[in-house]
Amino acid sequence: TWKCGASHYDVIYSLDVLYHRGIIDQEKILSEFAQALKPEGLLILNLAAFKCLYRNHDRVVHTARRYTKNEVASLLRKAGFTVLYNNYRLPVLFPVILLKKLFEKADDTESDLDTDLNPITNALLYTYNRLENIVHRLKVPLPFGTSVFTVAVKQ
Repeated sequence: TWKCGASHYDVIYSLDVLYHRGIIDQEKILSEFAQALKPEGLLILNLAAFKCLYRNHDRVVHTARRYTKNEVASLLRKAGFTVLYNNYRLPVLFPVILLKKLFEKADDTESDLDTDLNPITNALLYTYNRLENIVHRLKVPLPFGTSVFTVAVKQ
């Protein structure tokens, strides 16, 4: 559990937390985030997207759920937030992960993210992320991705 005083933070950044199986009541956690934020404080969320991408990696890292951006927006509104920005991230990896899921072994108990990336792949992904960040700054809606990225303000 996470306990904190009321109106304590200007910003809370929750990176890949709410989807974890250890979070039993996500609505309660979001309400606690709202309570912990100062008036007009920001909540920044990054969450796993789309149930169809659920695979062995998710089991290994204890993913309990994946979201659509509409589901995230609805949860935030119920918790007293106004959504400022809500979009998908990493759409280029969506088909890659879907294909990996189709060809993975059902009994695999390790995450495929435990491997080191070669420098070329790392440089390509870094460059791609920089380009995608421009898309996000321009607020271009992306139809799908592997993550939901959301910024909300406490009402």
